[in-house]
Amino acid sequence: MEMPNESIVKRLERDLAPPSGAKERIWARIEKRCNTENVLEKIPAMVRPSASAKSRIWARVLSRIDVPESVAILDKLKELLVPPPELGVHLKRRFTFAQASVVPIQQRAIKWVAAAVVFALIVKAGPQLLIAPHTVAESAVSLLPTRGEVSISVGGLWQPVTDEIVLEPGALLRTHQGEASILLRDDGVIRLDAGTTVQIHDTRDPSDSSGSADTMLTLVAGRIWVQGLIPASLRGITVRTDYGMVNVNEGSVSIEENESIDVKVWDRRAQIIQGDNEVYLVMGEKISLSEEGGSLIVKKLSDSQYDDEWVQQNLKRDAVHRRSIAQLQQERRAARAGILPTSIFYPAKRIAETVDVLLTFGEGARTQKRLEHASARLDEVAGLLADGEVEAVRISLAEYHDSLLAVATGSGDDLVQRLIQQSLAEESGDIAAVLPGDDAYLIKKAIMEASVAVPKGKITAADVEGVLLVDTIAALLQKLDEDGTYGLSDVWTDLSVHLVVLNDDGSDLRPEVRKEARMLLSEFAFVLSEHGKTGGVDGALLAQVEEYLPPQTEVSPVLSDEEIATVVTNIKERIFIYHMARSRINQLIAEFKALEGHPDQGRILRQLRFVIPDGPEQFPLRVRKEIIRLQWAKAAS
Repeated sequence: MEMPNESIVKRLERDLAPPSGAKERIWARIEKRCNTENVLEKIPAMVRPSASAKSRIWARVLSRIDVPESVAILDKLKELLVPPPELGVHLKRRFTFAQASVVPIQQRAIKWVAAAVVFALIVKAGPQLLIAPHTVAESAVSLLPTRGEVSISVGGLWQPVTDEIVLEPGALLRTHQGEASILLRDDGVIRLDAGTTVQIHDTRDPSDSSGSADTMLTLVAGRIWVQGLIPASLRGITVRTDYGMVNVNEGSVSIEENESIDVKVWDRRAQIIQGDNEVYLVMGEKISLSEEGGSLIVKKLSDSQYDDEWVQQNLKRDAVHRRSIAQLQQERRAARAGILPTSIFYPAKRIAETVDVLLTFGEGARTQKRLEHASARLDEVAGLLADGEVEAVRISLAEYHDSLLAVATGSGDDLVQRLIQQSLAEESGDIAAVLPGDDAYLIKKAIMEASVAVPKGKITAADVEGVLLVDTIAALLQKLDEDGTYGLSDVWTDLSVHLVVLNDDGSDLRPEVRKEARMLLSEFAFVLSEHGKTGGVDGALLAQVEEYLPPQTEVSPVLSDEEIATVVTNIKERIFIYHMARSRINQLIAEFKALEGHPDQGRILRQLRFVIPDGPEQFPLRVRKEIIRLQWAKAAS
C-alpha cells in the first residue's frame, strides 16, 4: 500500500531530528573547532627557530654577503688612523697642557694641533694607495702523501693522511708501504721512502734567527731524501740520527738507517757532525756513522749507485722542484711590485714612500719602513724582467744597493743593524733557488753584493765569490744535461772569471766551498769529455777543461796530514782494545774493509805501517801486503 508523500516527509523529519540536547552538543563542538584564539597563540611558539638553527641561518646569510676585500680595507684604514704610541703620548701631553689653561689663545692652539693631526693622518693614509702591500711567503710546513698508506701521530693517536696537511712540532710521521713528501715552503723538500718513521721538531723559517738552531726532524727508521734550497748564510735543514747530525743547505742527500747511518751526497754538499767531529761531504761522497764513533771516514760513491731507480727518480724530481721554486719566487716578486719605473705614476709612488717614512715614528719602525721600500726595488726588477724591460733593471738594482747602504750607514744602533741583517737573510732566502741562466739571478747577485757592502755584515767577498763560482758550475752541468753543448762556450767564458779565486790557494775561499767547486768542475769536465768522444764539442773548450778531469789512478786527497794521523791513531786504538791475537787480527781486517774506497786509503795505510807495532800478529807485514794489493787493484782498473 502506497503511503502519501506528506506522511513520508513527516516520518523522515521525525527520524532525522536529533534527540534532546544533541543539537546543543553538536553546536558546541563546531564552535570549539572554529575558535582560533588558542591556535593563533600557539603559532609563534611553533615557528620560532631554535638557537642552533638561528646560528646556522645567520652564518649562511653572512657567508653570502661577506666581502673579505672590504673588511681588509677597513682593517687597513683602522690601522692607519690609529696613531703610533709615540704620537699618542705626544698628543696626550699637548691636550693635558691645554686642559690646564683656559686662555682662549691656547684653546685656538689646541684646535690647530688637532687639525694638524687629522691632516697628518690623512696624508699618512695616502701613500698606501700607491705603495703595494708587503707580503711574505707561505710559512707553513706541510705533509703531502704521494703513494700508499701514510699516517701521523699527534699525542699518541695514529691517524691516516690522505690529503696535504700542515705539520706542527712534535708530529710523528710513518709511511708504512707508502711514500710522502714534507714541503718546506721554498726552502726544499724531504721525501720519505716506504717503511720510514720521522718526528718533526722545528718548523720555523730558516731566516728566523730567534731561539736556538733546533733540529728540523729526527730520522727514527727507514730512508729519506733531503733537497735543500737554503743559502749557506742561513741555518739549513738539520736531521738528527742515532749516531750524528746531518745539515743540508744546498744539495741533495740521502740518509738511511740500518745497523749504521749511511749518508750519501748526490748533489752539492752536506755537513756531518758526530760529537766533536765535523766533516763536509760533496757530490759523489758517502759516509757511515756508527755507534763506535771514531774518525769520520769519507768514501766515494760508485757509478752503479747512481743507476739506482730511487736515486734517479729523486734527482729528476729535484731538478723539476728547483725550477718550479725559482719560477715561483720570481713571479711572487713581480706580482707585488706595484707601480713600475716605466709608469708615469712612478714619481708619485716614490714621493709616497718618502712621506710614509717621514710619518713613521721610532727608529726601529722607520728602519723597517726604509728596508721594505728598498726591497720594493727588487720587486720592481722582477716586474721589469717579466715585462721585458731589461734596460730599466740596472737603475732599480743600483737604487736598492744605495738605499740599503744609506740605512746601514745612517745609524750604529744595534737594533738597526739587526734589522738590516734580518732583511738580507729574508731576501737571500726568497731567491736561493735561482741559478745563472734564470732571469732573477740578477736579483740574487745584487743581494749578495749588498750583504758584503753593508758595515758589520756577516758575508765576505770570498763567500760571494764562492756562491757565484759554485752556482755557475751547477748551471753548467744542468745546461749540459738538458741542452747539450749548444751555447756552452759563452757560459764557460763567464765562469773563467771566477776560476781565478779557485786556483788561488791564498784566497779566503772556505775549504768546503773549494772542495765542492773542484768536485763539480771535475764532474763537468768528465761529462763534457764523454760528449767530446762523439764530436760536436769545441776543441778549445775541451782543452781548457782538460786540467779539471779527475785523476785516472790517484784520487785527490781530502784529509790533511794531521787528520791522517788522527785516523791512524784511532785505528791503532781500536785494534789494541782486544787482548787476544786473533781478535786483534780480525779488527785489522775490519779496518781494511772500512777503508775501501777512501780517497786517502793509500796514505792512511802507509802511515799505519810505521805506527803499528810488530809482534806475533805481524801487523806491519799485513799492512804492507794490503798496500801491495791496493796498488795492483789500481793498476788493474
